Amino acid sequence: MANSVKTFCRVRSCPNFAEHKGYCETHKGERAFSRKTHPRNKLYNSRAWKDLRLAKLRRNPMCEVCSRAFATQVHHLEPARLRPDLALDMGN
Repeated sequence: MANSVKTFCRVRSCPNFAEHKGYCETHKGERAFSRKTHPRNKLYNSRAWKDLRLAKLRRNPMCEVCSRAFATQVHHLEPARLRPDLALDMGN
């Protein structure tokens, strides 16, 4: 019998231990998404978002929090998952 370390299922809300590629028996058919391919991140992988992000950083290259360092990220004021209508609005 193999000595293997038990881990929890990759499904966040599942309390079961994983046996099959990181998933329990209940969820072994589930597909793991990487950050890049997860359906929620479709917006952030789109050409429209990448263009808007670059325009925002060019318009205001300084961090809006500290105003001392160059910005490397842009954030929504209203979360895109809650307000998808404002996801590509420069003012948001």
